[in-house]
Amino acid sequence: YLNRLNRCSVEGVHFGKVCPSDYFHSQYNCADESLRALQCFKDGQYVTVSSHYVCTDRSSTVPGLCDSGIDKLCDSPEAGCFIHKHQNCDGIEDCSGGADENRMLCDKMTSEFRCQRKFIGNGIADRLIPYSWVMDGVADCL
Repeated sequence: YLNRLNRCSVEGVHFGKVCPSDYFHSQYNCADESLRALQCFKDGQYVTVSSHYVCTDRSSTVPGLCDSGIDKLCDSPEAGCFIHKHQNCDGIEDCSGGADENRMLCDKMTSEFRCQRKFIGNGIADRLIPYSWVMDGVADCL
């Protein structure tokens, strides 16, 4: 059915052509792949979550978008840089000073275990993970 903004919607999960930054409920399953930041479950449904609400200035003012709370696992490896946990040690410098790739956290990575991290904003390739993430109570891999 169509919701009030004429976007397709199934059980509260919206499938719009874009995920506008000003409409909270349209932050799931963006048709625009460049806006997809995270994969998770919401109310038992597998969804992707828009980059507008994952570790941005908006994320602190909205309820969790994922059942597991993985969308709220944010980090600030250097002043002025606010990223998702999974953007650390992924081989891509997301912070201007590169602190997300040059941390003690990144010195001790698993040597053989690779997984597809739930954060997909930088691609979905299998990546090594820091040892400190192993058995930390967070399901980091899909």
